[in-house]
Amino acid sequence: MQNDTVIISSIDNLELATKIAHNLDLQLIKADLRIFSDGESKIRMDSIWNKKCIIVHSTYPVPDQRLMQLFMMIYKCNKDHAKHISALIPYMAYTRQ
Repeated sequence: MQNDTVIISSIDNLELATKIAHNLDLQLIKADLRIFSDGESKIRMDSIWNKKCIIVHSTYPVPDQRLMQLFMMIYKCNKDHAKHISALIPYMAYTRQ
């Protein structure tokens, strides 16, 4: 296993992230996504201190909300001093406009 690279995904993209992690023999970290009654989101995930992070996150079905969640995951990785952060986005909103 490559100990310095992790795959991060919320439950919405867990199937794809699991397949990627399995095929590349990488650790999978599940981001706990909570959406409050007022529409605000909160992301929780294990520390990824000094890791290379690949975030698997789609911007479908609610693009603005899902983009903000992606930014929150990127922020968490940055805050934990990730070595490198990449995003694998199966559906990227606003690209056809």
